[in-house]
Formats: sequence, C-alpha cells, structure tokens
Amino acid sequence: MLTCLAYNLNWSFYNFSIIIKTPIEIIFLYQIFITKKINLYFVIIISLLAIWLIAISTSALIYNEAENNIGATFIDNSNTSYLESFTVFSRYILFFCILPVLFLHKNDENFVKKCKLIFEYFFYVNSLLILLGWIFNLPVFAAYHFKEYASLGFDYRFGYKGLIYGINEVTGVYFLGLSYAYREIFVYNNKNKWVLLLLILFASMLTGAKGCYLSFFLLSIYYFAKYRFRFFLISIFPIVLVTIYYLIHIDIIDFVSKSLNISFLGNSTTPNTPIDTLLTFLTSGRNLYINSNWQFMLNKWGFFKFIFGDGLLYSETDLFDLYYMFGLGAILYFYYYRKIIFDNEKSGDIKYIFFFLMLIAFLGGHIIRSAVIPTFLSIYVISGTKKINSSNSSPI
Repeated sequence: MLTCLAYNLNWSFYNFSIIIKTPIEIIFLYQIFITKKINLYFVIIISLLAIWLIAISTSALIYNEAENNIGATFIDNSNTSYLESFTVFSRYILFFCILPVLFLHKNDENFVKKCKLIFEYFFYVNSLLILLGWIFNLPVFAAYHFKEYASLGFDYRFGYKGLIYGINEVTGVYFLGLSYAYREIFVYNNKNKWVLLLLILFASMLTGAKGCYLSFFLLSIYYFAKYRFRFFLISIFPIVLVTIYYLIHIDIIDFVSKSLNISFLGNSTTPNTPIDTLLTFLTSGRNLYINSNWQFMLNKWGFFKFIFGDGLLYSETDLFDLYYMFGLGAILYFYYYRKIIFDNEKSGDIKYIFFFLMLIAFLGGHIIRSAVIPTFLSIYVISGTKKINSSNSSPI
C-alpha cells in the first residue's frame, strides 16, 4: 500500500515493498528451515533456487542487450535484468514462505480469527477508498493514472484501485475477497457478511478491470447456482441468458473497447482475425507477448534452455511465465502450489475456485508471480481450514 501511494504521488522512491518484504521473507525462511513439520518447503525453495541459478547463468552466456530488439519480452531491458529476475524469483517463493508458517498455528482458533479480521479490515478500508476515489475523482486512488500510462499516450481510462499497487493484483485480491465473502455466507452461514460482500462487489465494479468483472461473473454464478439454486433459476439465470443474447447481436469487442477506451485494432502488430482479436481482447494483448517470446525461443534457445528455463522472459500470463522462469521446474512449483492449497482448504469448493483463479492468472497475470497475492491467498486458505464462526468479532 505504501508503494502504491508513493508511486501515485510521484515520489522518486516508491518500492517500499522490497524493504518490508525481504526481512519478513528471511524470517519465514528461517522458521521453515528449523521446523521439521514444514521443512519440505525449504527443500522446494532451494530446488527452485538452483534451477533459477542455472537458468539465469546460461541466459547470461547467450543474451546481450542487442538481442532485446528482436521482439521478445524481457523482465527488464536494462543492465539490471538479472537483479530484477531475482526480485521476481523472490515473489514466486513468497507463497511457500508464508503459508507453511501460518499452518503452524492453524489449530489455534484465535489466531485464525485474527487472520480473518485482518483480511476483512483490509477490504473494508480499501473498498471505501475506492468509493472515495470514484466519488471525488481522486487520482491518488485511480487504477489507470500512472505516470507511465500517461507517458505512453493513452487516454483517460475509468477505474479505481485504492492502495493496491498494480491493477493485475487488484483483480487477484478482489477475486479472493469475493470468494471469501461468498464462502462465509453460503458455506459457513455467517449472515453478517452480506455488508462485506456487497461492499466488495461494488468496489470490484469500480476498478474498471476486466478481470474483476470476470471474477464477479464466475463466482456469483458458481455460488448462487450451487447454494441458492432456486434463486439462481428465478433471478440470475434469466439475466445471464438475456445478456448472452444481447452480446450475440452486438460487436462485443468494439462495444467494450469503446466503453473502456481500449483499442486492439488498426496497426500491423495486432492480429485482425476474429479469434486473434478475441484473444487480444481477453488477454489485453498478452497473446502477442507469447507469440514473440515463442519466436525468440525457437531462434535462441537450445535444448538446455527448454529444460531449465530462461529467468528473463515474461508475458504477464502466469502459467507461461512460470515456465520461462523455471523450465520443467514449473511442474514441481505448480504441483506443490496446488497441493498445499487443496490439502488444507476444506470448504469443498476449492477445486472450482482454484480453476477460476488460474483462469484469471492466465488472462491477466500477476497472481502466482506477485508480491501481494501470496499474503491474501495464504489468509484465504488458512481461514478455510475449518469452520470458524467469526461473526462475533466482525469489524462491522
């Protein structure tokens, strides 16, 4: 949050997250190392570190700055690429640092209640800041008023994000907030969470992010269809049918592009077939990154690179970026990433929620590879390890 505030205020230094995150990550790593119950994750982290070191070392041998001009998308086009790659690596392992340590206290109901309260307090505060940003048109809380956004020549685009740094991370955070509120209401029968749910829903609509709208659609359809099926059939299902019918009769790409002030057509680098245009719209152009990276890989990668990865390429689509970073080590990463979530979140909906989350990660990125999402995802998972009614200690 400090990073976002400083960045939007155009401070010369704004990356406070590194200052705060790094010592916390070291403390958590030490805790994992000395705790026998969870030191498997220390082995996983060391294995991923070894794979990354091999990848980045071979990248240093075959890449130079001139090659950045052939079309591939790199983490950074400056001499700090390798330092930036390490920063990205630290984001990948953050989830394996936080959640295992939290699980040491998952049987302590007071601890879990406090985690849930922190989670809820954040959404009350940040959602209210989004509302204030919208009501008073405050640039400091805007989603698309970054100095880089303006310097690229883009026009004003609607959206507010409060004190979360990146709009991609806003999508992931509010996906987890919506899922948490729905789970509290429909699975754990905490009726006093309706205020929280409605506030998060409204704030999600004000972000202006396609991923938040998709999150709202997927999660609302899922939870109402499963837990309030009659209500779903009577009220929501007809709305969905009418919406789909309406979208069939308009040029949805053109309509949404104009509404959100996004242009995907009209230049030689953007595909113009219907399928390519739809992909470009859904991924905000990230499919073009993937294509250029694939061409680069075919031209520059050898067999060794396809095994161990690169450490420098990225596309802002998490599942591809995971492979770019760790090569086949992405299988190790994703297996335990999924396993630690599935083994501990007990609400019964996690396989669907995880699928939706990975869909968002594929389309928008910065879910797995994030300095923010791991904390929220860890609290979301530990708050679903068992039914704990927090209604008596709710912020509102």
